[in-house]
Amino acid sequence: MTLEGNVVREGKTKILYKEKPGELIMEFKDSITAMNGRLKETIPGKGEVCSKITEIIFSHLEKNGVNTHFISRVSEKKLRVKELEMYPIEVVCRNIAFGSLLKRLPLRSGEELKRPVIEFYYKSDELGDPMLNEDHLAILGVSESEIKEIRGTTLKTNELLKELFRNAGLKLVDFKLEFGKYKSNILIGDEFSPDNFRAWLENRPVDKDLFRMGEGRDTVIKAYLEVLKRLEKVVN
Repeated sequence: MTLEGNVVREGKTKILYKEKPGELIMEFKDSITAMNGRLKETIPGKGEVCSKITEIIFSHLEKNGVNTHFISRVSEKKLRVKELEMYPIEVVCRNIAFGSLLKRLPLRSGEELKRPVIEFYYKSDELGDPMLNEDHLAILGVSESEIKEIRGTTLKTNELLKELFRNAGLKLVDFKLEFGKYKSNILIGDEFSPDNFRAWLENRPVDKDLFRMGEGRDTVIKAYLEVLKRLEKVVN
């Protein structure tokens, strides 16, 4: 399939191509980045692994009543998805105290939270992805009803995936979601992979934190493959 002339948008780790009205082809690159793109590396095979994990997660969500933009697999690194009108926000759901949350609350690293913590961020590398409150969201054009629906979908997603990961022998620490509109319906977009979730295997990271910590390409791809293998075993 030749799509190179139909690029809609290219980001740090994915390329979106226009195929036909209302649909896009999402290609996963082998690149990995951190610190808003200041750290970059290429890891052969990563794009295929992330696309497969995304397919597993989105298929699981769809089967359980959570709407996503996923349609079907196209090739090793490409998925067909619905074209969404994206909200300019990222939604983070946290189950365990880790990362930036420790800078805001007096919690112990690794402490299980009494309830999931949901945070909203403005999607902007230039501004450093600042945290938003509901007044900020209103200024960005996100209504109270949309916030309520996005929050509810995030909480349902969390419950479904915590169980899925638990069955795979993994602990879902936190994750990031992006949302968009398709024919007036709010759907989960983007991807769901170790690039945008934290997961622990016996309290060791098997996600992009390994790259942030300075681990080499072999260690990172081995961890991503371990996540894929465990999720495939659970859903098959």
